[in-house]
Amino acid sequence: MMRRLILPLGILLFALTIRAGHLADYRHSPAFVAPLIDAQVYDRLARRVAQAGPGVLETPFYQPPLYPLLLGAVYASAEGHPMAPRIFQSLLGVGTVGLLLLLTPLAGGRRRAAYWAAFLLAGYGPALYFEGELLPVTLVLTTSTAAILLFLAADGPSARRWHLPLAGLLLGLSIATRPTGILLAGAAAAWWVAPRGARLARTRALLPAAALLLAMVLPFTAANRYHGGETVLISTNGGINLYLGNGTGADSLSAIQPGAAWERLQRMPLADGVRTPGAESRWWMRRAWSEAGADPAAWAANLCRKAARLLDAREPPRNTDMEAWRRDSRVLSLPLASFALVAPLAMAGLLRGGLRGRSRALLLLALGAVAAQNLLFFPAARYRLEAVPLLCVFAGAGIDGILTRRWTRRDLPRCGLAVAAVAAVVWADLTGGREMNLTRTAINRGVALREAGRAREAEAAFRNALRADPHDPDAHRWLAETLLAREDATGALRHFDAALIAAPDYVRVLLGRAQAAELAGVSGAEDAYRRALAVDPYSTDVRLNYGVWLARAGRRDEAQEMFRSGLELEPGDTRFSTNLRRLRSGL
Repeated sequence: MMRRLILPLGILLFALTIRAGHLADYRHSPAFVAPLIDAQVYDRLARRVAQAGPGVLETPFYQPPLYPLLLGAVYASAEGHPMAPRIFQSLLGVGTVGLLLLLTPLAGGRRRAAYWAAFLLAGYGPALYFEGELLPVTLVLTTSTAAILLFLAADGPSARRWHLPLAGLLLGLSIATRPTGILLAGAAAAWWVAPRGARLARTRALLPAAALLLAMVLPFTAANRYHGGETVLISTNGGINLYLGNGTGADSLSAIQPGAAWERLQRMPLADGVRTPGAESRWWMRRAWSEAGADPAAWAANLCRKAARLLDAREPPRNTDMEAWRRDSRVLSLPLASFALVAPLAMAGLLRGGLRGRSRALLLLALGAVAAQNLLFFPAARYRLEAVPLLCVFAGAGIDGILTRRWTRRDLPRCGLAVAAVAAVVWADLTGGREMNLTRTAINRGVALREAGRAREAEAAFRNALRADPHDPDAHRWLAETLLAREDATGALRHFDAALIAAPDYVRVLLGRAQAAELAGVSGAEDAYRRALAVDPYSTDVRLNYGVWLARAGRRDEAQEMFRSGLELEPGDTRFSTNLRRLRSGL
């Protein structure tokens, strides 16, 4: 018995060791203490939860709420240390490796296939990377893989009464973390009730699982309804993500990151009279299907490109690019397991891996659910990663089949061609999108360095971004803000003006230019505020900054009106009420 445990324990120890090495290196990365984009949003929400409790989350929820709540609990127990959530996620990653040791035999694979599957996931580079990022994908991997394991166990000879209900609970947690888990839940439910002759009994057995799934989801729906005033299942970000993946020019849309283009995009529903988050999400959905329906040929071509990116050896970047941060970890710089290796091996396992028909069907349905969510929205490394544990099961079975010579001479031509075809598709650059965006890479690094308090290095990074693209408005904006922070108003004005040449409607730049003009003692501040207000009349930041400027200029009546109008737009914003009180008291 002990001898049988040596290899599984060794694989788990390897998984733990390689993760510890990655975190030891990654703690020196600026993104470790200054998470970027979505990770920054989750980090800030979690720290607020840790300080003031779950009630600080605004409803209806924009991002799915379970992950920031869990992250907040981790921060609360670790006094906000940035390493704590990374350790927690690394342990989840090791747990998912352990789940494959159990799942593979249940799916019909041999013990050696389970060892290979677990070993591949233990050293899978993108999994290590995302375990260090404050993003919900690691939690989704663990909960969804455990749910599939329990479905297989509930269908086997050693089934227990708690297997199916616990699977439903885990799927509910996965959905509350990332709502597209609904697709996996539907696939698993369809698989469970599929056998003929027992559908009624199996449907009844599924009811407790469905009840526990809903128990994990409906509290968030209720919070959205009763506290946010809108009926939203979990979060409101699905609409804009659907548009990014299916609107006209989806290739460019799905590449948009925070900056001038993102600002412009967010103003579109407001210009159409949309005022609430739920209505905004529905507005984006209607626009997505409207634009897709207006040009179905372009939409179909876009779908083919998404399929190619989903199968590409390159990890599809979203927000941040894993390739840009590999140099911050010696572990990630190693030739680790990747999609390019696992995908062809998974095809070998599918064809000659010995996985049982019904169990294999569940794994294929689950993979189909992950593929569907990527194609419905847009492919990204962290979304494709949700398929990797199951691909590793097939890949482990494929390695086992190859090493034990389970392929006959008759199998070799058919199977070999299929594996070669998958490898060719994966390795071929079908969309021509493998080059790293050097401008965005430098900007992201500069933002992280600036947030980490390393202003000089940040300035160098922004200048590198401008060397890659001298006209990029975001690079000019960030460099200008960095110069403004050290009171170089002249240099800041120069770069703010350069940004406005490329993006005249960039509100953040207009606000920055107004501040720089005021600091430099030159005219132009009010003109910038007026332009910003004309571009985005619903921006509370514009009204707040303009109102403060008016108050400093002695124009108290105009300042009061600006603060009152800001309070009407956002009644809960205490900045306006505070400034109004100060004006009335003569301060």
